[in-house]
Formats: sequence, structure tokens, C-alpha cells
Amino acid sequence: ESGESLQRSPMRTEEVTSRVVQQLKPNFDKKNQMVIVRCKAPSVHGDAKRIEQVLVNLLDNASKYTPSRGEIEILWNEMPKVVELRVKDNGPGIPPEHIPRLFERFYRGGNAMKVETDGTGLGLYVVREIVNKHGGTIWFENRSGGGTSFHVELPVSQKIQ
Repeated sequence: ESGESLQRSPMRTEEVTSRVVQQLKPNFDKKNQMVIVRCKAPSVHGDAKRIEQVLVNLLDNASKYTPSRGEIEILWNEMPKVVELRVKDNGPGIPPEHIPRLFERFYRGGNAMKVETDGTGLGLYVVREIVNKHGGTIWFENRSGGGTSFHVELPVSQKIQ
């Protein structure tokens, strides 16, 4: 919303992921969480600072809602027209009544209160805005057996606004 234009360039998925995982390592260590990284897409074309922000917000949420000794998986996958980023956790999932408002600004779902997490309710809103600005899409699914999987698809090549 700041009107800033994106500074799009190729970036290595493994490098940006490693940087973010290191930044959030204290959160993962505090809860003895295992982070699994799979980079099947070697690079993505986008604003490195903003893509890093997307990854920080998604991983921070995953860590908050994943129980101690839980797993968080980060997958970059290359498809013909998009590069997909998937962040999966094995937390409690998202209650159905909160799904329609999940990407709203300042919205914090019921699990935020149950798990006693801090935050402003801006993380997923910001993620959606960044992904949209890149011409991409974001969605999530509750996984059977618990947990959530967030999917971000970014176009392989497209002019940016």
C-alpha cells in the first residue's frame, strides 16, 4: 500500500530460505521444532526483500501454531508457468469459522488466543498483498490429521506493476 515499486530480480530459493530459517532459528529451537527444507525450484524471479517477508510471515505463523517437537516443511517447487512455495505445519489447523476472514487486515483467529501468540493480525494480510503485487496467488488448506499448508504461486515471468 506504500506505493513502493517492486525491485524484481532472480534469487536463489535455497539462499533466501536459509536466511529466513536462520533468522527464526531461536523460535524453532525454543519449541524443539524440526524445519525441513526442499528446494526443487532453484530460483524465483521477484523482489527479494518482499519474498523474504512472505517467507518470514508464513514461517513465523507456522512456528507459533506448531506444537513443541513438531515439524514445519518448506517446499519450493518449479512448475511450467509458476514457482510454488509451500509452508506446511502440524499445528491445530484453522477453525472453519475463521477461514473467511483469514487474510483480513488486523484479524486474529481464535487459535491465536488459545495458543497465546502475540501479533497484530497483519502477517497474512501483508503476505497476500505482496503475492498479489507479484501477480501471484495464495491459498491454504487444512490438512487431514491436523496442520495447515499455505501455498504461494508466483509467475515464472511477468511484468510487475
